[in-house]
Amino acid sequence: ESVSPTEFVPILEEIELLDDVSLWLIERAMLLLRHLRSRGFLVPLISVNLSASQVSSKTLAERIAEMVGGAGGVHGLELEVTETGLMYNFERSVAFMKRLAVHGITFAVDDFGVGYSSLGYLQRLPVQCVKIDRAFVENLRSSANDHAIVAAVVAMAHSLGLEVVAEGVEHVGQRAVLK
Repeated sequence: ESVSPTEFVPILEEIELLDDVSLWLIERAMLLLRHLRSRGFLVPLISVNLSASQVSSKTLAERIAEMVGGAGGVHGLELEVTETGLMYNFERSVAFMKRLAVHGITFAVDDFGVGYSSLGYLQRLPVQCVKIDRAFVENLRSSANDHAIVAAVVAMAHSLGLEVVAEGVEHVGQRAVLK
């Protein structure tokens, strides 16, 4: 049976195991990247989600830096945090991201468009990717408002030199509109 992260992440936070589980996931992601690449697969990146409290944690940033630094750095590891999570403690989030970016880790803003959506904040973040929330993609073909929002986010992200990922693309029609 599948369990949603909205169910198990709060439990991991409550019993103070979330950082340990995230470090394990990051380590596994790094090993998987190396393994696949050593076998000739072209794997651009693997993403690992972090919670709002984690991305503002100096302790976790140091633990990740030690792990990644000890492995000689990493190329292709992306850490994702929701837009709302970044605002949880913005200055600490920026420091967290900058601390890890020197090791080759990239960052993505997940669920973009459903949180604060401040362009001033986005401009200050060392992110490489914006992930448009699936709520806007779901009705892309039938809602002029969703279409306008997605078009604006794509144009804005591209003008800032950011990659854009549309989450929840399930139909050829959605893909066609996005292209």
